[in-house]
Amino acid sequence: MVPVRRERSDSDPSSACDLRHDASEDPIDSVEAETSLINAVYLDSKAELVAQSKRLGGRALDLATASKLLHLCCNFDSVECASALLSGQLGAIPLVNELDEAGKTPLHTAVESHALRCVEALLKKHARTDLRTKDGEAQLPLELSLTEARLDIYWNPNDFSKEEFVLHITEKDLSIVRLLSDKTKEIAE
Repeated sequence: MVPVRRERSDSDPSSACDLRHDASEDPIDSVEAETSLINAVYLDSKAELVAQSKRLGGRALDLATASKLLHLCCNFDSVECASALLSGQLGAIPLVNELDEAGKTPLHTAVESHALRCVEALLKKHARTDLRTKDGEAQLPLELSLTEARLDIYWNPNDFSKEEFVLHITEKDLSIVRLLSDKTKEIAE
């Protein structure tokens, strides 16, 4: 039986990691293994991620797969799984400053997902805060953190006074903004 390759799609969450390597594999088993890896990342279960990666034939993960999984970890703020990948426990160590197909580094992905723990882990691994996205917007991670819709910071001077705006901002979780602004200042100096 020849395995059927699925076309990758940005809207298909299971296409986030195409982990099938060997054409002799049973497609149902490879899809199940891929789904199990994604589920382990979603649950931030390092032990499950290690176990499921061994299920892929006992091979170490290649660089492309490790990079895709790191971006997935950053989407879900799965810092335990991200740490396992970044320490090479699953094979190839993903590059923290490498752009994915969408033109974003893992740090951009973590910032967009408001994944504070992954942002901290990536900065400890020397993720660069001066890299811009290659998605047409050309934004720094700091700029992404400020424009992230999850902050819900909207201000119109005609609607609110400066004092009301400052009160509104102090109620928001700006941890990622603070981390990135400190690191971005270091680069500027």
